[in-house]
Amino acid sequence: MAGAGGARSAGGAGRGGARGAQGRRAAGHRRRAQGGAAAVAADSRRRAAHGARGRAGRPPAAGGAAGDALVPAGSARPGDLGSGGRLRPGTVAKRRRAGAVHVCAVRRRAAELHRRGVREPRGAAGAGADSPAGGRGGHAAAAAGGDGGDAGAAGRAAEGAAAMSYGAFLGLFLLPPIAALLAAHLRWPAPVPRRALAGGIALLATVAVLYTTPWDNYLVASETWTYPEERTWGIRLGWVPLEEYCFFVLQTVMTGLWVGLLLRVQPNAGSGGGGTALRTAGAAALLAVALGGLLAIAGPESMRYLGLILAWAAPPLALQLGFGADILVRWWRVVVPGFGVPTLYLAAADTIAINDGIWHIAERTSTEVFLPGGLPVEEFVFFLVTNGLVAVGLTLLLAPEGRERARTIAAAIRRRAAEAGPA
Repeated sequence: MAGAGGARSAGGAGRGGARGAQGRRAAGHRRRAQGGAAAVAADSRRRAAHGARGRAGRPPAAGGAAGDALVPAGSARPGDLGSGGRLRPGTVAKRRRAGAVHVCAVRRRAAELHRRGVREPRGAAGAGADSPAGGRGGHAAAAAGGDGGDAGAAGRAAEGAAAMSYGAFLGLFLLPPIAALLAAHLRWPAPVPRRALAGGIALLATVAVLYTTPWDNYLVASETWTYPEERTWGIRLGWVPLEEYCFFVLQTVMTGLWVGLLLRVQPNAGSGGGGTALRTAGAAALLAVALGGLLAIAGPESMRYLGLILAWAAPPLALQLGFGADILVRWWRVVVPGFGVPTLYLAAADTIAINDGIWHIAERTSTEVFLPGGLPVEEFVFFLVTNGLVAVGLTLLLAPEGRERARTIAAAIRRRAAEAGPA
């Protein structure tokens, strides 16, 4: 029994000694790991200080994983550390390559957006997005050691698949209201002959194309407006894509049909005389607006787009008011909603188009004043004056007073021409 007890005591002592040796080895491992982490932290601080001195003003590597591969204490994986707690050379090179791939992807994306004239959404500039919706995933992948280049390519593919073309915009936002207005015209009796309405709209559409084409070509040639090539049909007449000419016509048709519908609801507002002072005041006010537009063009570059709109649209509006400002006052229930409703509708559609990148307004020629939703104020002014030209012009063409005044002026011109002719 004594021998058995001695054997048990010896066995216990042996096991105790083995456990003590294991504990000493574990403690040694912990001390070495702590020393390694401290060495990594010290090495990171030395590299950061050296990088700050040697590369002052150079932007830091994207995601904190490029350049000198600075690793905060405790963030290194066990397999990344070599003897003495330092990063293995292979690990440093791998992290530098991963960071460089992501930085190159971000730079390529920025160059592509600059070439296409597409502005990143507000707030995304500091996020390093490779795409407006999914780019943050690229940074997250790079920070975790993933491949940011693959994430950027996936984001660009998703963006291209979801992007709306200019032709799709026309089909979605202009053709449906035109179809609805045509159906309403067929359903309700017309106070004006349909042929007169169709002729007036056709005349205004022709004038819109002829008058707007040189102005719009100048805007695109000077890069006040830009259109990404992949969003258009690829057919350009001058500098302007074919879809833009379609927009001139479709906007005129839509607003003209709307005004014709209002003429049905609001028939003849009565007639009156004179109004010469009102016509003169209206024309003078619009000519002053045109002069203000010219001064804006000659002023700061940020006022150029607004000045071009005013200098282009105010003269024909002055001509219309000089012809029949008093008539428009009597028909205000047609004129005001005639241009107000299409302006609000097209402004909302334009907000969607700009945010989607179908076209872009250059920041350097814009006041950078935005309405709710991100619509530049110049775009709202543009739709206000263009719809005003259509609503005012069609009202003057179709109102009985306008037609009577046009006949009177035409007769006076013919009489004067006959008097000035050979005896």
